[in-house]
Amino acid sequence: MKKKKSVIVSIVFGAVLAATPAMAGINLGFSLNNGGISNFFLSAGDYYQAPPREVVVVQREVPEDEAPVVFYLARRAHCSPDRIVRMRRRGFTWWRITMALRLNPNIYYVPVDEERIGPPYGRAYGFYRHHGPRYLSDPDIVNMVNLRFMSSYYGVPPREIIERRERGESFAVIQRDYQGRGRHHGWRDEDHEGDGNGHGEGNGHDEGHGHGWGHGHGRGDDD
Repeated sequence: MKKKKSVIVSIVFGAVLAATPAMAGINLGFSLNNGGISNFFLSAGDYYQAPPREVVVVQREVPEDEAPVVFYLARRAHCSPDRIVRMRRRGFTWWRITMALRLNPNIYYVPVDEERIGPPYGRAYGFYRHHGPRYLSDPDIVNMVNLRFMSSYYGVPPREIIERRERGESFAVIQRDYQGRGRHHGWRDEDHEGDGNGHGEGNGHDEGHGHGWGHGHGRGDDD
């Protein structure tokens, strides 16, 4: 009974957040335990303006550092996070989901001026600078989306996130640190981007190599 009440309180609180414009940009500096929504999922849901019930579903289905990927792809493809979760449950890679949703891989790259970038970002950015967008592994996509989410939501330069990841810090640790500082600026860069905002340049399905994007396999549908 106690666990059930905690879940209800979590959902009700989330509904209040979604319904109150003045609260939409607050820094959620706490965690709701015993079946509630963790603060990482709350922050990701708040940033991507996901309804509380969808945040609950996503938390149940994916690791916390993959939650921003679910919400980001759903936002870009104008579909529900549940659709992304269903595809993931069927074993689709993040790249295959990207191709199935007909999204351009450019959406993953945050503009970064630095020439020398170490792991886990160096390989993806190095190839991108010399050859354009290419196949990205699951860890690549998780790193890219969380870089965008963290830097935009907490108002810090992307380079700062990159350096912390180079030192081996997890996104959970970085998120807790910024959350404690209250560095949430409340703007969303997806609303203001000019490049990489459209759909993919291929046929929209991840058949073969997706017209140059590489490494996609299967039909790309999620039915």
